Amino acid sequence: MTTPQIGDPDYSVTQQLNLGTVLPINITTQPNSGKVQVTGIGLLGLPGPSFLHRDGSGWSYDNQDDFFNHYNNRLNTLGKPPLSRDEFTKQVFTKLHKEIDAAAAVSINNCANYPSTAMCHAQRTRHFNNKVPGATHPDTGVTVNPDGTIPVAAIIATPPANPNPGAAPSTPGDTPGDNSGDDTINTANYNNTYHPTNIMDAGGTASTRPGNKDKPLKYPLKHLSAYDFIKIYPMEYQPAFDTAGGYDSSSISNVTGRYGSHRVGSMVYLPMIPAGETSSTGWGEDRMNAIQKEFGKAAHDAIDNAWGNKDESGNIIDWAKNFGGSLFGAANKLTGNGVRQFITAYFAGKAVGANILGRSGVAINPNLELLFSGPSLRSFSYNFRFTPREKDEAKEIRDIIKVFKKGMAPRRTDGNIFLNVPYVWQLEYIRGDRGSTAGSGTQHPYLNKIKPCALKSFNVNYMPDGSYMTYADGGSMTSYQVSMEFGELEPIYNQDIEMTGPNSNNMGY
Repeated sequence: MTTPQIGDPDYSVTQQLNLGTVLPINITTQPNSGKVQVTGIGLLGLPGPSFLHRDGSGWSYDNQDDFFNHYNNRLNTLGKPPLSRDEFTKQVFTKLHKEIDAAAAVSINNCANYPSTAMCHAQRTRHFNNKVPGATHPDTGVTVNPDGTIPVAAIIATPPANPNPGAAPSTPGDTPGDNSGDDTINTANYNNTYHPTNIMDAGGTASTRPGNKDKPLKYPLKHLSAYDFIKIYPMEYQPAFDTAGGYDSSSISNVTGRYGSHRVGSMVYLPMIPAGETSSTGWGEDRMNAIQKEFGKAAHDAIDNAWGNKDESGNIIDWAKNFGGSLFGAANKLTGNGVRQFITAYFAGKAVGANILGRSGVAINPNLELLFSGPSLRSFSYNFRFTPREKDEAKEIRDIIKVFKKGMAPRRTDGNIFLNVPYVWQLEYIRGDRGSTAGSGTQHPYLNKIKPCALKSFNVNYMPDGSYMTYADGGSMTSYQVSMEFGELEPIYNQDIEMTGPNSNNMGY
């Protein structure tokens, strides 16, 4: 019998997986159909019994008894307690199938398992649209969640129509309007005009990939310019105080104004993911009872009168002259209202640390009010799933991760006595270049703007699917889960959000 070849409908790829770190299994995946078969491993590595399979209707048992017995036998060999049938079934359909889905996703996302780039693009798009767990969209890089849901709030953008309606339709993978006839996806042209010294180092001492100056880093590597994306780039921190001793007082209260053309590294372009913002201001409870009010007023009047009590040279004199009289006046006002005994109980209680006033059957009115205390700073968190589809894209992902790690780390000064502040970051939501509006390729008009930020945390999970899997070609991990949290350097003020005028045609900060 002839072995199916790449491109045949029944062509399959087989992987081994230690399921739940308990039972070694074989996972056979058909990249074209997305069907998956799970079997045991017999003696000498020969195929064992068939346990379960996945098709368009989800996971189903082939032989539940064999699967259950093999799993429990392995638990016994490992010195672990066995599972009941109900516990086993629950594990299979809530946990273990996710490990199998993740391994199968490696096969359906790998273009080496398809006869051409065009076929890979078409089939992977179909798997994504069918919500196959782990399927990654070839253009946007968005990956279907383990539960079969799409992790984006908006519908994936549709590429613009072919501007030449009389020409033949473009093949899958061709950028609309590109009639070159090849199978590749044309990448976005970002037209960078600013050229810092290196990918990351402002001083020009090193770069993540020597020789590539101002190299744009992007994922997916073949990102279409028609799609929206997130642009992030590092900037040199601009302090308010000069180390020489001078400072511009206006820059202290205008943090954003200190940053202009201070970019020190490459633009990083990442796929659009669910975005949101939370704006808040500080409000807190405050109390001022009658006693505090009267004595506070007396103190205020005494200080205010002091400004007008000056000698011939204009110096303030005898500022405390009438202070005592003001306090006595406040006390007389309080006791003149027939509440002397309560005032006495209040201060007696303060002296001994007991609520004597409350034991008298009353409580002093606190005049409770919610008062504004100040603005708050916003934070922005992002989670990206990077799944390399080729060797160059694996290197690109590695560079992106290194740029963020390097940029957030402090730099030692000469002599290692002090540390320079890490780079800060500018984030922008960019509307894709759809070729139909003057504002395309610029700040998205319906997503918020962000002021310069500090990168507060950066986390990389090199095995997000719970298993160690690498590509044979170069050793790249099959997937990376990257999460990062940014914090704005300056609060949002009322004047930052324009409702009218030339800068009002956007969502504002």
